[in-house]
Amino acid sequence: MLAACGSELKEHSRVRKLTLIARHVASRMPWESDGEEYVTWTCECNCGETVVVEEEKLISGVVYSCKPCRKKKHGNERTEALIKNFDGELKIGTIVSHLELVEEIAGEVKKWKAKCRCGNVSEYSERQLTGKRWRVTRCLTCAAK
Repeated sequence: MLAACGSELKEHSRVRKLTLIARHVASRMPWESDGEEYVTWTCECNCGETVVVEEEKLISGVVYSCKPCRKKKHGNERTEALIKNFDGELKIGTIVSHLELVEEIAGEVKKWKAKCRCGNVSEYSERQLTGKRWRVTRCLTCAAK
């Protein structure tokens, strides 16, 4: 990812959520005859956690934050960050990423009419708006762009 743009990793530069602190170079083990050096970086994540990451993984974009931050990405912390005015229950006026809830639709499955930033109004189930693994964040028109 970084190598494709021609940029090199340097101390105190940033790779997404990580700040590069120190570069460490070691030779490969004798049975690894490729002759290349093994390069790692000590990095500090935005949250303050310090991690050691292989340079290849930083360049390719495989690692971009510490492990606790990568785990949070799929949990409730992320859901609550995407949903403004969220107190555990959806209500009119709640904003879910690009969608503002404008009307509750009664029925077996709780549904909502939501207005996207582009102006489109669509219907979504509560699960689509608050799901942990998959969540609607914008209307289909915006998502297709």
